[in-house]
This record gives sequence, C-alpha cells and structure tokens, in this order.
Amino acid sequence: MNYFINCIYFIILINSMFNIKLKNKNQKKLYILVGDQFFLLEKIIQKILFNIRSTEKIIHYKFYITSNINWTDIFNKFYNFDLFNAKIHILLIFPEKITIDMHQNLSILTSLLKQSNILTICINQITNLIKNQVWFKNIKNSSTIIDCNINTQKKFSSWVRNFNQILKISIDVDSEIFLFKIFKKNTYAALKLLEKFSILFPDQLINLSKIEKIVNSELIYTVDQLISVVFQRNINLSIFILSKIKMQKIFDPLIILRKIQNKVVYIIKIKENLININDNKICQKNYKLILDFSEKISINQLNSIINLMLILEIILKKSGKKILVWHFFNEIILILCGYHSPITKIYEKKINFNCFLRRYF
Repeated sequence: MNYFINCIYFIILINSMFNIKLKNKNQKKLYILVGDQFFLLEKIIQKILFNIRSTEKIIHYKFYITSNINWTDIFNKFYNFDLFNAKIHILLIFPEKITIDMHQNLSILTSLLKQSNILTICINQITNLIKNQVWFKNIKNSSTIIDCNINTQKKFSSWVRNFNQILKISIDVDSEIFLFKIFKKNTYAALKLLEKFSILFPDQLINLSKIEKIVNSELIYTVDQLISVVFQRNINLSIFILSKIKMQKIFDPLIILRKIQNKVVYIIKIKENLININDNKICQKNYKLILDFSEKISINQLNSIINLMLILEIILKKSGKKILVWHFFNEIILILCGYHSPITKIYEKKINFNCFLRRYF
C-alpha cells in the first residue's frame, strides 16, 4: 500500500503541484531547482533523471558545494569521455549562502557546457544578487527553472487536496491552515501524517479537533524528528516536540544527548573542514539540511552548545538534579535554532574543537 501511495504521490507532486513538463524531444541541458526542502528537491531530481534515462544513457555525478569543494574534480567530469556515448549529468547542490568563489566557478562551469552535458543546479532561492551573476544571465533563457517550494498557504492547501484525492480523505479549511503552520517547512512529515489520517479516518471529513488530538496526544515523537526540525531552525515546533518527548518518557535523556552530540560533531567537522560531505554517506541522508545549517550556525553558538552538553552529561551521570536536565535540553535547542538569550551567553567560553572530538568521539 505504501509503495502504491508513494508512486501515485510522486506523479501528483511532480506533474500537478509543480506543473512540470519535461519533454523527451529537444531535451534541455540546464535545470535550476529552487527550494530548501530535501524531500521535494529529491523528487524533482528523480523525475529529471527518469525523463533523461527514458531516451538515452547518462552518467550521473552529484556534488554538495561547500567552501572547500575541489572544483577541479567537477570540471574534469565535464571533460569525461564515455565509450558508449553516454551523456554526463552533473548535479550541484548549493548551500543557502553562495560565496563569490562559488559564483565564479559556476560561471566557468556553465561556459564549459557541451552537447553531451546536462547540468542541474539546486539553490535555495533566486535573489537579486543571483540574478546579477554572470552564470545566471548566461543560462536563464536556456534553462528550465523549477520552483520546488510549498511555502505559501495556497500552495500547501493545493498540495494537500491533490494528495487527499488519492487517499480518499477530506480535510476542512481550518485543518489545512493548522497543518501549514506546523509542517510548512517539513512536507515529508505532513505526507506521513496524511497517510496516518487515511488509515484512521477512511472516507471521512477530518476536522480540526481530530487533527489536534492526533498531533497533540497520539503521535509518538522521536529524537530524529526533533533534530530534523531543529536543523530547519523552527523554534516553536522544536520546543513543542521536545516537550512531547519529555512527556512520552520513552527515550532516555542520555540517548537524546548522544544523538544531539553526534549531529553537532558532524557540523563541527564540516565547519572545520575535517570532513567532506560528498564522501560521507551519513551526511548525505540529510545533505540539504546539514549543508544549510552548517552555514548558519556560528562558532560562538557551537561553543555554547558544547559547554551546555558537557554540563548536561555531568548532571545525567553524577548529579541527582534531574529537574535541570530538560532545562538544559531546552537551552541547547534554542541555541541550535539561532535564539540568543542572556543566559546562554554564559556558556560561550571558547572550546578547542579538536580536543572535544578526541575526548568524546
């Protein structure tokens, strides 16, 4: 059932929601995908690759663009020669903040585009700065630009209604507004919730009271969900999920801390150029979230988080003051979401990241 739903959803998402028409004839060589949600971008990329592979052989390369990326490797892929005359498809995923160096190299790359190359560029948004870049001016008229966002109530409601037709459920307008407020930055979670509604309320009109009951009392929230929302810097939803995890009493606080520590370690390694996101399979699972988050979070914030985590670990292992545990979790989540409070400034003492990594990981 899930496989069938996902297949149908894939068709609806690509063809109806984004109104994409990728014809086999006269295949365009350039695609610009605009959006910041991994789930939506991934589906569009799959559609593009499927469309190309239906008519010809391709060799696909994917690069997550960071400040320390080796652009020579990317350029060399464009010069690759394939004995079977396969086309080269290069997928470039950019962080939210695109540096001058990235713009310059992208200008060079677009100038190298040949008949046997296909280039897909993923960016968060098309700003005025991007519009004035050489590479964008050169390719905007010859490329397919696809808006992969569901960032307005109108778009979200349209998406929900289309998908509900397949699930054979109906949701009132108030419920659509409620779901948009919670899941506008996490459409994958919204999809899973709608699938749950189809099981609990088949062929029924689902009103706001039913949805609030499910969201507030019957859903089991996990640490991975919390981290995913935190990486989106959604403060309200992050605090809500943290409070639900506390009430559920399913996860040991030390396990929660370990999972947060692991993610913080990856962020530190990326910021300190100790890891290449293109070679790390764990990072690639949530590449867009991790890439954007690592650009946003500051060294001072990481210092505060590490200090708080160290104190929290001592409390969990040695102290009997368990009442402070969730207070510290709350502070850590707030800092990760970009919130600054007078209390957290106390913990901005500079940390030697290498010592931290050696000691705990």
